[in-house]
Amino acid sequence: MNDRSSIFYSETLHLHVESYILNNLLFAHVNSEKVADLRKHTAPSGGGIGPGEAAVLFSERKVSGPEDTESWLNTESELFEHLTSDLSAILFTLDRRRRLVWWNRQFEIITRYSKKELTRLPLNKLFPPSERKKAEESVGKALTEGSTEFYSWLLTKNARRIPFHFKINSTDSEEEPHAIGLGFEISAAEKAIRESEQYRKLLEAIIKQANALIFVKDNEGKYVMANSRFREVMGLGNRQVIGKTDFDLFDEAFAQMYRKDDLRVIEQQKPKKSEERFNTENGTRYYLTSKFSLSGIPGLERGICGIATEITKFKEKEFRVRKQQKTIAYLATKVAFSEATLDEKLNTITRRSATTLNVSRVHIWLLENDKLRCINSYNAGVFNSMKGEVMDMNAYPDFLQVIKSSRVISISDAQNDHRSRELAEHYLAPNNIQSMLHTSVHISKAVTLLVCHESVKEKRKWKQDEIAFAGAIADQVAQALAKEEREAKEQEIRESLQEKEVLLSEVHHRVKNNLAVVSSMMQLQTFEETNEEVKNKLLDSVTRIKAMATIHELLYQSQSFTKIEFTENIQRLVKNIINIHQPAIPIDLDFDLPALHLNMSQAIPCSLIVNEIVTNILKHAFKGRTEGKIQFNLSRDEANNIRLIVKDNGIGLPEHFDPAGHKTLGMVLIDVLAQQLEAEYEFVSDNGSEFRLWFKKE
Repeated sequence: MNDRSSIFYSETLHLHVESYILNNLLFAHVNSEKVADLRKHTAPSGGGIGPGEAAVLFSERKVSGPEDTESWLNTESELFEHLTSDLSAILFTLDRRRRLVWWNRQFEIITRYSKKELTRLPLNKLFPPSERKKAEESVGKALTEGSTEFYSWLLTKNARRIPFHFKINSTDSEEEPHAIGLGFEISAAEKAIRESEQYRKLLEAIIKQANALIFVKDNEGKYVMANSRFREVMGLGNRQVIGKTDFDLFDEAFAQMYRKDDLRVIEQQKPKKSEERFNTENGTRYYLTSKFSLSGIPGLERGICGIATEITKFKEKEFRVRKQQKTIAYLATKVAFSEATLDEKLNTITRRSATTLNVSRVHIWLLENDKLRCINSYNAGVFNSMKGEVMDMNAYPDFLQVIKSSRVISISDAQNDHRSRELAEHYLAPNNIQSMLHTSVHISKAVTLLVCHESVKEKRKWKQDEIAFAGAIADQVAQALAKEEREAKEQEIRESLQEKEVLLSEVHHRVKNNLAVVSSMMQLQTFEETNEEVKNKLLDSVTRIKAMATIHELLYQSQSFTKIEFTENIQRLVKNIINIHQPAIPIDLDFDLPALHLNMSQAIPCSLIVNEIVTNILKHAFKGRTEGKIQFNLSRDEANNIRLIVKDNGIGLPEHFDPAGHKTLGMVLIDVLAQQLEAEYEFVSDNGSEFRLWFKKE
């Protein structure tokens, strides 16, 4: 292509650009003085030119010869420069490789790039990285399809991002394809309008596709908006909703409730959340509705917006769990501690659990030695129709292994599931069992409890709360069985203990009787004995034997064979001693003895010590006296230390009395018995004699 042809091609391209500008009505962006100047330069003699005529002028002007052509091109180039110099839009051309070929002055002003920089700058560098793909695709579309337009950010040399609306057309040149681009900077208002429209469309899409019920009511309670989900759930079908009130669409009772709720939100100017129930064609549905006032929106000052989210599944679970908890609480209190028999308790458990889980069959089995034995059953209101039946699980080895290895067996399709299909022919199919929920408890090393809930109406996909409930039922059954076993063992122990108590009572009774016989024989011997010393020794032995006999008598008469009431024992013992010795003077007895229980190992030696002390008092304390008095005082401190005092008002102890120096049988017995008690003792002579004994209660 020679120089003149090149000039012609370039200027022809300018004509395409100029025509493109005029066709897009861009004269509004050109200074009015420049337009007037253009009219002067281009108008035929004697006339002006209008914007609509410019394209005709540029496209129909004729030339003849190279000189005329060059003159015409110079004129057109000047006109083109006038036209684009004050254009507020950016104008540019691209070659088929999408490189900048030409641009107007405004392009340089806005991008801050120099002409030299723009010549070498790839087109995609004028857009942010996030926008480059879109820009390249749009230019490609213009080159292949003729035109396109798009919104994007223009990236300046100093990295400023400016919003632009671009329009790109391809040329009609017979030479290589070119594109002409025009870009308008988007004003803040235009941007806001465009974003507002985007938000409006986005909001419409959300409202339309949302699963929630969304509605708006005006000041009079009339619907101004309701999404399709609202119409669907409320069963309104194709009925007109907009402009209607709740009283036009719903029953009077519901309409009044809705309106009252709306007015409360409007008056309080506070959002309100509430649970609502709707009876629909698909049953009762539950929604969590949030309502808020639209007081800040003109025309809707007393209007409200409502958004209702379905919570039916949550409410259904809540109802199920509440029902399950009520059943468990009833079984754990009313049944577990009742006086009912085990069968009656198990009947209640199976019936209540069947009702709670809405199943027809509940069976309780015990697995022992690989055999299942039914101990209770409930089948559609009939109790124990299968009680006593035994299944040899060796015939079902796979299911047996499942039972042994799993706490919970949850099967929706029982007859086809690999874990249970062994049972299909002989158990599941004959009983029309569709789903199984088995829970087990190992109640001993050799015995496993299995509680089976079985659905015969339909296949059930057991929910987690239902599985947990079934496990709790199994635990209740296990507790009932354990309680029954414990009570049976306790009864056995009670019966055995009762037998032993009777036997022990008989032993004490016979010991007492034998001691009584011995003491009576010795007492008869004293009547025949003439030797006073021998006679006294016989009487001492009789009192000692009587002391032990009294303890055995108290034991077989009491409810306990390990301890006796020591206070009563002392009183009876002292009276027996007086009856045996028959003192010549009256003896006054004063007992200050609080209730005290001692075991056998302390009661016997302590009683024998009292026997020796009282016997000695009767023998020696009241010589030459016309009457006597013996006092008994018993006390216990916080450390469980026992103190026993026996005091008389007799003649007192001999002068220089030393217990260690008196080796009589009585003193020896006192010393030995005190050692058995791990006790300390002393004798005191002060207005009579006083014996003190200390030991720690076991």
